[in-house]
Parts: sequence; structure tokens; C-alpha cells
Amino acid sequence: MSMSRRVEERQPTLQPAQIRAGARSIDCVVRDMSSRGAKLRVPDAGAVPPQFELIMKDTGKSRPARVRWRRKAEIGIAFMPERRGFGRRLVPPDPAPGGENGTGA
Repeated sequence: MSMSRRVEERQPTLQPAQIRAGARSIDCVVRDMSSRGAKLRVPDAGAVPPQFELIMKDTGKSRPARVRWRRKAEIGIAFMPERRGFGRRLVPPDPAPGGENGTGA
């Protein structure tokens, strides 16, 4: 009998995402995810750098991550803490209605 080392159960999903490290990017699919990590389907696990940003294509949200394990076409990742807040967007949100300019007018 095998005991899981995960603290939190991962939820199955099929979300398109992108691995980005510097100018390099790799398309992938998130197979399952929790608040602490995820399993990704990738074209070549050996081509994925040890640390990267995981960008969710449907929302544009980004999370820093590091590889915990590799198989031929899958990797397990752990999300890393980030300094600027959880789930930041790489694409700026639309401006607020009313064109707020910080002058109170």
C-alpha cells in the first residue's frame, strides 16, 4: 500500500498553459492542480528548465514554479512563493471605467 506525500489533493483539469523562462516558452496542459503544485503534460520533460513561470492561457495569470519530478512527457511542479502577490497577471487589466487619474476629479 502506497501513501501519498501530497498535503493537498490535486483536482483533475485540462487547462492550456505555457511554461516561460526568459525568452523561451513551451506550451503545455495542466492535468491536475492544487494550491501547492500541479502535473503538466509537456512535449519533452527534459527540455523544461528547473524553474519557470507557469502562465494560464485562459486567464493570463502567472505563478513561479519549480520542477519536482520528470517523466517522458509529464512533469510535477511545486508553486514557489512570489514577492508581488499571488496569481499576478502578465497582461494588464482593462482601465477602470470613468478614466480614474488619481486626482480625485
